[in-house]
Amino acid sequence: MARKREKELKENILESARGLFGRFGPKKTTMDEIALQAGVGKGTVYYYFEDKRDIFLAVIRGETNELLNRISRAISECENPALKLQALFLERVRGLGELLNLRRLKVYPGVVRWEGLEKEERRLARREQELLAEILEQGKDQGLFAFEDAGKIARNLADLIAALDMALSRGIGLKEMKRKTEDLLGMIIEGLRARELGV
Repeated sequence: MARKREKELKENILESARGLFGRFGPKKTTMDEIALQAGVGKGTVYYYFEDKRDIFLAVIRGETNELLNRISRAISECENPALKLQALFLERVRGLGELLNLRRLKVYPGVVRWEGLEKEERRLARREQELLAEILEQGKDQGLFAFEDAGKIARNLADLIAALDMALSRGIGLKEMKRKTEDLLGMIIEGLRARELGV
């Protein structure tokens, strides 16, 4: 019972911090505000977390996991590899629109450069590349796509995804971003389609 209570308390602190970080940013949010929002003493916050950086890293880790889970679910709902690619791109755009702290990190990379954050960014990018490569190979196996190096295409698509993040920093709304992503993805999928070459 005590472990369950401790887990709930830690999750409450994280959720409180997540909301504050999303609203004010990690630099402007204080430990006092996190404790007040969570309804606990500051000492309780320090019992579970070393400092504000530790809390922010835990929040980013949680949002990264949430985004990857959402992407995996969206992909699993599709049979066709072309639709899987579309689901991956669109769920990522939607996810970054809702996961404010991860969005802040991806869209404004210079805002916070605390230890451990780059590792989380690399983990997300690596998993996205793996998912892309799996989808591409599935499409090739089914005769839908034609290409030589799935890894290379997956890396290029992951770079394209990262470039789309920057569009969010220029104030493009999520609806417009979704439309642009669908248009771009249509061109990419058309380029990957297997065709018989005429002489």
